[in-house]
Amino acid sequence: MIRRGSKLRVFGRVDSFKGEYQVIPEEWEFKKGKSELFDRIVPFYPSTEGLSQKLIRASVKQALQRSLPLLKDPIPEELREKLGLLELREAIGLIHAPLSPELLERAKYRLAFQEAFIPQLAITLLAQKNPKSKYVIDEGRASQVVEEFKTTLPFKLTNAQERVIKEIIADISSGKPMRRLLQGDVGSGKTIVAAAISTAVIHHGWQVAVMAPTEVLAIQHHRNFKRYLEPLGFSVELLTGKVKGSKRKEVLEKLREGEINLIVGTHALFSENVEFKDLALVIIDEQHKFGVEQRNKLYQKGNTPHLLVMTATPIPRTLVMTVYADLSLSVIDEMPPGRKEVITKVIPFKDLPKAYEFVRELLRRGERAYIVCPAIDDSKQALKTVMEEAQHIKNEVFPEFSVGILHGRMSSEEKERIISEFLRGDVQVLVSTTVIEVGVDVPSATVMIVLNADRFGLAQLHQLRGRVGRSDKQSYAIFVASPKNPKALERLKALEIFSDGFSIAQKDLELRGPGELIGARQHGYWDFKLLDPLRDLQIIERAKEVSRELVEKGEIFKYPSLQKEIRDYMLERGLTYEDEVPIH
Repeated sequence: MIRRGSKLRVFGRVDSFKGEYQVIPEEWEFKKGKSELFDRIVPFYPSTEGLSQKLIRASVKQALQRSLPLLKDPIPEELREKLGLLELREAIGLIHAPLSPELLERAKYRLAFQEAFIPQLAITLLAQKNPKSKYVIDEGRASQVVEEFKTTLPFKLTNAQERVIKEIIADISSGKPMRRLLQGDVGSGKTIVAAAISTAVIHHGWQVAVMAPTEVLAIQHHRNFKRYLEPLGFSVELLTGKVKGSKRKEVLEKLREGEINLIVGTHALFSENVEFKDLALVIIDEQHKFGVEQRNKLYQKGNTPHLLVMTATPIPRTLVMTVYADLSLSVIDEMPPGRKEVITKVIPFKDLPKAYEFVRELLRRGERAYIVCPAIDDSKQALKTVMEEAQHIKNEVFPEFSVGILHGRMSSEEKERIISEFLRGDVQVLVSTTVIEVGVDVPSATVMIVLNADRFGLAQLHQLRGRVGRSDKQSYAIFVASPKNPKALERLKALEIFSDGFSIAQKDLELRGPGELIGARQHGYWDFKLLDPLRDLQIIERAKEVSRELVEKGEIFKYPSLQKEIRDYMLERGLTYEDEVPIH
């Protein structure tokens, strides 16, 4: 098609070859008259092999012609004019075919603003209504119960833990349902805070449910809560999918009758046949691992119970303002005394034999080691790879030591047995998938090697690293990555520099976006298309300001289309129920 002397317009990357400039063309056309492609701003869509930009653009154009006339704008004209916003149809049309850079920015602003505005309106309405709680504890009595609980502990709580306990007691004695997010780095002692608060709630004659995303974490929590609460005469039980038959029937009956004070479980807790006598407090750990509907199912099992959400995934302020804006925030920003910073190294695979030799020295001293393999999916092939790696480590790397294997497809009994053997020292090296990311607490484990670390986000690696450094002994984390990927190695270096989760989370957010922090299953909370909580803080602040003004003046009730949007948003996310919020 192209002959010498033809005049072309070309779009692509400019490169240099043997001193000559050349273009690697992604799109081109013969230069003749006004161009549909080059004389305007054109959208560039994510594509795949065999799917051209030309075809995608034509399909999008056709879809917009058919659908835009049917679109209704939830923000009424009067309000749009006051806020200087484009009409919704115009904004969507301009995003795909902008007439100028200025109009493109206005279209982006309009759509990003709506994504911030609807959640902020919903949250402002919730805060204004604040339904009364059936479960109001006596603040003085609760404080006394917590003080008594603290005397049973073999250690002293940190100032940060004390502060957070006071914040939570103030919440649950206020007469309104608590909705609080408790952030604390790995090993900062969130479980003790949850146990302390649970004693106060149980003392008032009510029940507590603790939900964990994995069986391993549920088993660990069950062990911890039993240790803290059973000496006080409280009944603590475990309910997972693996609890079956007569045992399950017995647990469900005792729960319904109120004979179980605190139940720890996985997704099994929100099965239809699980009933509580008086559920006053729901504690959800690592809540980004759950979908919104799942959390809501458990929440609905009580009569507006208090909600405490815990996470060791540090969430930057910008995300808290959007993703978790319906929750008050408490932060444990202090580690228990005596903990040493974990020494972290990022190495290429060629240095792995040296790393294994270093681990061997620690094992000879009686310490224990984790080796993590990245089975990042649950397929048989991924599991096979982990099993092969485990056999190699067992037979060829550490034949003189006892090596155990842990993965997600094992039964809960097998998992518990392996973890117990590792805890006792019968197993000295634990080869595992990321099933140990949260919930495994073995103080004598002082070294962790993560293979193919470049396949994980920084926040997840920081979580894994939190499995070591849980005693006063010096601990080590060694991340092994492929040198073929220099960018990945560079990214991992952040873990050598930063030991606190907040810095790492911020870095991960900048490098990878919010998916790693919020989790793939968190659909419904993180579904922004154009709003970027890192970049668009001003938009979020403006949306909050306008929401507050509309709700305080009662003007929100003038706009039925906006109310419908808010109601849909609330019901979809389980933030409220029809009879709780004054939507007319």
